[in-house]
Amino acid sequence: MRSLCLILLLLCLAACSSVAPLPPAPIGSVVPWSLRQAQLDNLQHWALQGSILIKHQRQSWHARLHWQQQGQGRYQINVFSPLGAGVGRLQGTPEQSVFTTAQGEVHRAKSAEALLMRELGWQLPLAGLQSWLKGVPAQNLAVSALTRDRYQRLDALQQQGWRIDYQRYSQVQGMQLPSQWLMRRQDWEIRTVVTAWMIGNKQLT
Repeated sequence: MRSLCLILLLLCLAACSSVAPLPPAPIGSVVPWSLRQAQLDNLQHWALQGSILIKHQRQSWHARLHWQQQGQGRYQINVFSPLGAGVGRLQGTPEQSVFTTAQGEVHRAKSAEALLMRELGWQLPLAGLQSWLKGVPAQNLAVSALTRDRYQRLDALQQQGWRIDYQRYSQVQGMQLPSQWLMRRQDWEIRTVVTAWMIGNKQLT
């Protein structure tokens, strides 16, 4: 039994170490921040897949995500183990959120954040993330602090009690989108690496 656990641990570590972000974006002409922000705010249909590492006190979770955004406040997030096994699916709309486990159990709640905390033990600020993932502040939340890099991309953001540090951008269909960032709030730390972006209504496979 101990040998089996060791093998599974080594496989998990190997899977985690193999995840790499998209290559960095080539730097061409600098897009003014106001134009970049407007362009990204108008981007309402997109998808990404990547790896997430969540730490809270002495606990940690590592998972792979497929996030499909289908308009403002409408999304589907598929959660997988580091080795690719299905964990669950979160579907969010302005009216309600639904989490379906790998065993087919269905759980509903008004708050997607509360539902995810209850089912997985994760604290994810989903309302803000729908904008932060694109590299812009959430429009309906107060901004505590914001800095931009020399290319007029978001460098760091403080909003909703979270600090987001953007560590890499990648070129995606003519747009520069974040592909690696770190989020912190109190004793929560979330590291995300994006391995694929898709603009439009197409789904990632």
